[in-house]
Amino acid sequence: MWRNYRQPQKCGICMENKSGSDFMLIKGCLHGYCFKCVGRYVTLKVRNNAAAIACPHPGCKVGTLTPEMCKPVLERDLFDHWYNALMKNMFCGRRFCCICNSICRSKLACKDVQQLRQYCLEKEDLLLVELAKEKGWKRCPFCGFYVEKVSGCPNVLCR
Repeated sequence: MWRNYRQPQKCGICMENKSGSDFMLIKGCLHGYCFKCVGRYVTLKVRNNAAAIACPHPGCKVGTLTPEMCKPVLERDLFDHWYNALMKNMFCGRRFCCICNSICRSKLACKDVQQLRQYCLEKEDLLLVELAKEKGWKRCPFCGFYVEKVSGCPNVLCR
């Protein structure tokens, strides 16, 4: 989850104050870290063959990092390696599919992206995803609801 704060935030890893544009919150727990530290942390985990990467905060059992969330701070080959590690022999009985961010309804082992989409999405979900693409809607990274920006302030607050 990327947020653009107006005031500097303290990174939970390097403990330096970073501008809001260089700062992110972890989905699920809201612990905060700078892009540079998240990039280093994820790079180390992926190179050690971790597929599921948890929040780096000691003892945090809620926050998770996803390839899509970290894509802006990762090299392309590292992103692809992590993404493929998640897909290989993964069970999609999690809350949200890492491909489409929809609620997963199946316990079937995923073989590839297309198969994951086929089993995780029902017809109505696919129609909603297509409509969202047409309309330019974005998903809230916290609740998964679609949001449409019509006018005004560029910030959105999930309630």
